[in-house]
Amino acid sequence: MTTSIRYAAALLLLTSPLTGCLTTFDADSVELQEPGPEGEPEGQPEGQPEGQPEGQPEGEPDAACEGAGECDPSQPETVGTCVDDVCEPSGCSDGFLDCNEELKLDGCEARASDLATCGDCATACQGGNAIWACKDEVCTILNCEQGFVDVNADVGDGCESKIPEPISIKELQVANHAVQLSWEPVEDALAYVVTWTQPVSGELVERSIPGDRTDAVVGPIDGEGEVIFELQVLSHAGLLGPAGEPSVFAFAPAGWYNRSPGSFQVDARARSNDDSLLIGFGYSAHLTEGGRTLIPGRIPTLSSHIAFDIRHEDGPLDRTALIAGFGASTHVSRNGGLTWASRPIPDSEAFFMSGAMILRNGRMVINGRNNRIFASDDFGVTWARQTTPVEMSTWSGSDYVELDNGQARAFIFGDNGQQAAVLLSDDDGESWRAQSVSLPSGGVQDGFALEMIDFDRGYFGARGLVLETRDGWLTASPLPLLGLGPDMEILRIRFDPSGQLGVILSAQGVVWTTANGGLRWERNTLPPAAEEESWVGASPLPFAPGTPFLLMSSKGQRQLWRPEGPRRIFEPLTGNFPDDLVGVVAFDGLRSIRAISAQGKVFASTLTPDKLSLLSQIDVGEITQPSTLNAIRSNLDGSFIVVVGSNRLVQFSRDGGLTWNLLSTTLDRSANIVALDLNGGGSVGFAAGNNANGPILFEITNIPPRLTEIPFSDLERTTTTDIEVTAVAVHPRIPIVALATQRSTTSVIYVGTGIGTNRTWRATEIPRNSTVRALAVPNGESVVWIAGDNATLFRLVDGQATRIVLPRLPDTDNQDVDFVKVAFPNNANRGWLLDEGGWILTTSNAGQDWTFDRATSKGEFTFPLTDIHIAPDDRSGLAVGRRGTALWTVNGGVAVPPGFP
Repeated sequence: MTTSIRYAAALLLLTSPLTGCLTTFDADSVELQEPGPEGEPEGQPEGQPEGQPEGQPEGEPDAACEGAGECDPSQPETVGTCVDDVCEPSGCSDGFLDCNEELKLDGCEARASDLATCGDCATACQGGNAIWACKDEVCTILNCEQGFVDVNADVGDGCESKIPEPISIKELQVANHAVQLSWEPVEDALAYVVTWTQPVSGELVERSIPGDRTDAVVGPIDGEGEVIFELQVLSHAGLLGPAGEPSVFAFAPAGWYNRSPGSFQVDARARSNDDSLLIGFGYSAHLTEGGRTLIPGRIPTLSSHIAFDIRHEDGPLDRTALIAGFGASTHVSRNGGLTWASRPIPDSEAFFMSGAMILRNGRMVINGRNNRIFASDDFGVTWARQTTPVEMSTWSGSDYVELDNGQARAFIFGDNGQQAAVLLSDDDGESWRAQSVSLPSGGVQDGFALEMIDFDRGYFGARGLVLETRDGWLTASPLPLLGLGPDMEILRIRFDPSGQLGVILSAQGVVWTTANGGLRWERNTLPPAAEEESWVGASPLPFAPGTPFLLMSSKGQRQLWRPEGPRRIFEPLTGNFPDDLVGVVAFDGLRSIRAISAQGKVFASTLTPDKLSLLSQIDVGEITQPSTLNAIRSNLDGSFIVVVGSNRLVQFSRDGGLTWNLLSTTLDRSANIVALDLNGGGSVGFAAGNNANGPILFEITNIPPRLTEIPFSDLERTTTTDIEVTAVAVHPRIPIVALATQRSTTSVIYVGTGIGTNRTWRATEIPRNSTVRALAVPNGESVVWIAGDNATLFRLVDGQATRIVLPRLPDTDNQDVDFVKVAFPNNANRGWLLDEGGWILTTSNAGQDWTFDRATSKGEFTFPLTDIHIAPDDRSGLAVGRRGTALWTVNGGVAVPPGFP
């Protein structure tokens, strides 16, 4: 029996343990009985026997009960009926229950509004992790106990769902432009949700991670600063658990972030429908959320490199990737491509590797030309060359198949031009057997696309040829593809997990697709994402039969293509293989950027260098003999921007590069202005070049805009016909200008001090073993830095030039390192050297020591760097180069920050 308590207040305040909020409910709706004086029931006269009506002697007939009919019995909370003139209890008053079936003894002893007897004697409002109320004689969940919630709105099971426990980030590390974080697993987690605030925009970003994961790579982070991470867990009931203590992290993205439009040019692999990895020249990109989010990574390219294949597996090898390419270079990632470890092959003959596999036992196998096959059981730390039953000049394509019954087989296709064989291994690369393959007349040229659907069905692609087998390469026949010409390069062949949907990609932008396992192929052309002569990669989106393909395009577009249509990953520049960028300036830190192409296009971006878009087109003169831009410079606030070029071109802008005006029309048509620099305020600058009569030098003034020629006889008293001007630099604050010239045997650096006609010049000769291509006059010192070809670097002080010995760059003898830019933009301690082949060197101690980082690839597909701009914070910078190369950094170009493996 429930004890009744009468509350003096009409409203009862309850605190929710889940939300912490106060909840009110109407106490008057629950009829609570208040004890009378000294414990007697209220309304009972003193001395009257309990249960006996007032004034009626015990045992005598009820005077009010005569015959049949209703009466007022003496038992509590009952209704009565007259029986033989005696009032007998026959039922309960409204709101009361006889639960002990002792109606005559104690009447209706239970309340229908009590939690134990809510509405009837068999219903108790209790359990289920809930705080109950009995309202209108119906059990109602007033609130849930702390840590539980009612998800299904069913009072039958109460608060049936437990809210997940708080979760904390165990470890958090930065690399490139993303963050890797890890946490302890939570039992029965459906998913984890990580949120963070972008340090620049303040935007709140949310990312969902599968429940079987205990780590994630999140990003990209939009700049440098403080990032607040929170990690929550999602239960199978769909409940988002509370976050643990937020992690506050000072973020500084690492290295040079490649925003060039031609970066993705090689391959793509997908580990799920929403998680893919793209590989390009010296660059990788991790795509999440179906391609909506791109997280950049860097391949530490220390030699010329092209990746040809990648494996991205689940299980113990989850998020492990392998790349093989030119220069005997291989790279391994254990975090989905965020960071890469260089794992070169110690074999000079293994220059060209064209296939890569990660087997289920963790063994990595790569193959290439010169009969080379290597295996590693320690993630590429050591490689052992494999002995094969037959020798082939090229082992070109490889693939690995695992069947549902647990069997697995590795395949490597090789040829000697007119002969071909396939190596097969059923023991994860421990042993190999050879299967000869008959080739059509003409043999095989330039093949490396191998795709096996199962142990029997497979395809091999080469130049102008696709072979098909349906018996495990016992026999093979050419696949008749409509439009397949003899010079078409087959780059990739891919099938989805069902083995029904397939795609064959050519370098010329022609694709063939099948929807019935290769019984019929149809010719298609890629959408504008990929055009003629583009490199493309493809990967089926796995884990679902009939899944679509993710296609990657290059040729300046960097687009993804799925059946719903092409989608740009981001748009740094417009056009395919965009114009060569020859110069860059920025003002307001690195928030307003202007970059120019040799063809006169002006590109701009705001806030960050993520997107360079076309702003204006400079008039470069006659169509038959247009000028070529060579350089751009700006004052600190961007109110005065000057460009120079060939064919006497000198123009300026006062509106941030939107409109341009001629600075002079009096120059000789043969004048080629090759060098330009302005001081910080833009009040004075110098342009230098050459014409048919020899070197030319001009002083530039801002107010009014004027170009004044300085006779070269002011600098050099002898003949000037054999002198060529190569570089010029101006001190940011004081009137010092440096000019570099070269002759057949010497280079001469002229340093001018003073203003106008009072300027004096001092000449210093340095050995003519290379061309001087860049000068810098640091802020705060009367020092001139001289840089040029063959790793030339001098420090000039008071007419004395001292050669600086630089560290040897990997895979070079420094003779092929040609510096095109030296910059000490903000102070004399922090400087940069830019090599057109991709090396960027930095110093933080006034040039005493230099460290290096390779920002782009070098070799057959070099995109030479041409110019660099470093913001006043000495950390943010943008480097540009040929074919639209655009690299930016916010940590001074450090490749991998301290503390990251």
